[in-house]
Amino acid sequence: MATELNLHHAYYEAFCVPETSEETRKDCLEKVRLWYLLYVLDHQSSVTYGRPPVMAELRPTRDFEMLLESPWCTFADRALMAQVTGLAILTRAFDTFGLQPKRTMEADDASVINHMRFTEDAQAWRDHWMKLRDLNPAGADYLSKDVELHHHFSSLVLNSLVLRGRPLHTIHELPAILRPLALKAVQAAHSILKHFIDDPRYPEGMVGTPLYPLSMIAFAVVFLMKMSRRWNAIGITIDAAHQTIPLVEAIIRMLQGCKAGASHMVFSMANGFERMLRNSTKNHTVNKVLQTSTTDRTQRGVDKNGSGFMTTGDNPLYTDGIQANNPYNNLNAQSLGPHGDPNVASDCSFTADPQATYVNWDSQDEELWAMGMGYDLLAPGGQGPCGSDFSFPTYETM
Repeated sequence: MATELNLHHAYYEAFCVPETSEETRKDCLEKVRLWYLLYVLDHQSSVTYGRPPVMAELRPTRDFEMLLESPWCTFADRALMAQVTGLAILTRAFDTFGLQPKRTMEADDASVINHMRFTEDAQAWRDHWMKLRDLNPAGADYLSKDVELHHHFSSLVLNSLVLRGRPLHTIHELPAILRPLALKAVQAAHSILKHFIDDPRYPEGMVGTPLYPLSMIAFAVVFLMKMSRRWNAIGITIDAAHQTIPLVEAIIRMLQGCKAGASHMVFSMANGFERMLRNSTKNHTVNKVLQTSTTDRTQRGVDKNGSGFMTTGDNPLYTDGIQANNPYNNLNAQSLGPHGDPNVASDCSFTADPQATYVNWDSQDEELWAMGMGYDLLAPGGQGPCGSDFSFPTYETM
């Protein structure tokens, strides 16, 4: 419908046709803004559901500076363009690495360099748009927080690509060169939850929040809950019991405290997260029983099949700048063993065990990307994966 209305032509008429009247230009600018808004909604749905976007990156997206530098640009335009350009980076990354849920990222130099290029683009995007604080002090605080949130989510999505298509029970086989990226994904997920917990706009504003920010919470929680029991196998030594679980519990309390109808999505999310947390605790007890019979293998550090187990040792911990820019001190730089070595000490009570089972989890949940890009809580049609704990009603994007 947007193309039938020729919204994609409005950009050229607004900025490249000198004889355009002021009235016509004003109408074209509104069409340009509508085109950008549709681009944002389309690409947000693309990321959420793991499908190709409908709207391509046309000239209006690439030449956004013309709008920003024009006398008709408003602060709202700048905030909108921040989302457009941020989503464009993720779209280009998916064009390179694909949207297929079973497709794994290779550990060769070319793939790692390509991945680094996109993460650097995301960091440059964050640095550029944080400058908006100087242009409108009135809304600068909230806008800068939103830019930070989108940057954390971009980091989670981009860095968790190294885990896509890899069953959780084989995570110990993750190549060493990709393990620092997995750590960055874990850090980003923690940062997303801290954003929603610490931001004073929540929980009052949570009920009216669009689907995309809610999907950030869903992805972060599910990612951390699935990974926390396994990440020791790749040398991540973040203590999930003291640093991850409290964040998930705080998110659950925040969602449960929202004032809305009983069928609102936030309550479905809270109930699903609570069941997942309860099942995780239940399985932790099972793991302890299993570990009693594998003490000798645990002491060796690696069993005969090469499965990684955590052992005690005096290895220096990896501190090569992985968390140099991380503002959260509780996720310190001592979160990954040397070059992702799984044979390092950890006081994390959530230990890895390839034999562990997940009560009430569907078999496809053994992979992080069970549906689309991992949002198995937000399956199209309002239903989670068959057999899972989650069943959400259908909601519009906005």
